[in-house]
Amino acid sequence: MNLTLLAIIILIVTGIPLWLRASRNRQAVQRLSEADDGTTLSPRERLAVALAYPHDPLINEQVHTTHGDFSLIGLSGRDHPTYIGDLKVGVHESLVKAIERTNTARVVRARDRALVVELNGQRLLPSLDEAPAEGPEADPRRQVQLVTHTREAPADNVLRRRGAGIETGCLGTVAVLLICVGALILMLALPAAHPIWFFIGCIPLVMGVMVYRPLIQLHAPEQGERLFRLRGRVLIADSADDIPGVEQDRTFPPGDTYPDAIRRRAYEFASGPIMSMRMTWPAGLIGNLALQYPKHWLAPLRRRTPEQTDVLVTEGGEVVQHGGLSLYEEWRRFPPVHWGKHLSATILAWIALAIGAYHDTPLIRAILTGSPGNAWNGNSTWVWLNTLPATLAGAAVVLLAGYHSVRLAVSLGRWRDRQARLMPWIDAQ
Repeated sequence: MNLTLLAIIILIVTGIPLWLRASRNRQAVQRLSEADDGTTLSPRERLAVALAYPHDPLINEQVHTTHGDFSLIGLSGRDHPTYIGDLKVGVHESLVKAIERTNTARVVRARDRALVVELNGQRLLPSLDEAPAEGPEADPRRQVQLVTHTREAPADNVLRRRGAGIETGCLGTVAVLLICVGALILMLALPAAHPIWFFIGCIPLVMGVMVYRPLIQLHAPEQGERLFRLRGRVLIADSADDIPGVEQDRTFPPGDTYPDAIRRRAYEFASGPIMSMRMTWPAGLIGNLALQYPKHWLAPLRRRTPEQTDVLVTEGGEVVQHGGLSLYEEWRRFPPVHWGKHLSATILAWIALAIGAYHDTPLIRAILTGSPGNAWNGNSTWVWLNTLPATLAGAAVVLLAGYHSVRLAVSLGRWRDRQARLMPWIDAQ
């Protein structure tokens, strides 16, 4: 049999079931979107979903109920399709033990799947609760109490975005990149060679000049993000094995019945572990939940943890306050210094100049010899007019390289001074 025909047959045979499954999932999602159960995520569920499924932005906060058999598609590995009935769902590790042959789940819709908030009566992230856990089975090492929730002050939201470098972000670097690309086109392809290159070079150059700003002023929003105050035992973990009780969560009774076999395989597909997948080690834990601590806090906190304390986090699990240590107060006392943008802009500008020097552009030729030369139009009395756009473009890159080189040196000095004063302040809090 022809190999091409065989490949087509294999694709058809394997593709039809996948197409049918995707079609049934679309129908199930349509039914969910048309249904209105009248319930939305509670503050506790909103935080649990954000911590358990950090890569799944929600379409809305409407909670739906669905029923069906649990099934896995694929052999192993995370992010393979998981279904309840015909609905593609995301299941967190904390819910795996609740999986049965036939399931009732409360779900919330995300971009490409539904996220399970409650499965057969088992809540997502059961160690997170509004009240302290009681009873002999309560493990104080794992429990996290949701004390209260509030809104971030608009001024604090602006301060946090500036502290994260969002006031400039990569926008300035993108602008410098556009300017360098446009300048290179003008330097390497003079208008005398072909007029079209003049217009092609002007497009990114003008866009970069329009976008470029040394600083972008942020306006305070009407209200900041949701903030949650959590209370529990905080420690610094170096691996997933340091998460309290993780070995218990993955232990099943002996036997190989259908539900137990499915549960064992489900750990390979579940979102998690309790640790968010976007976290890196070492990391800060409260109970058995991982949070996004500022990296420079971890070493000082390691010396004082584990400890029972209150932690203020954003909806995405970003810690802004640990006990008396506040990220807002840190940024007010020690304004952050972002030197990465100047480093990127400096490298881009010097690369553009190096390419221009290698190709003997008019600007470099004028700098080295005092004359733009007679390339392309040597007999013309208007040689400077032919090379003027390229020379001006090159001069712009020279100015960018000089400006950001100086700013980089100054920023590195300020950053080193800030680090020297910051760490003693953190230890004293």
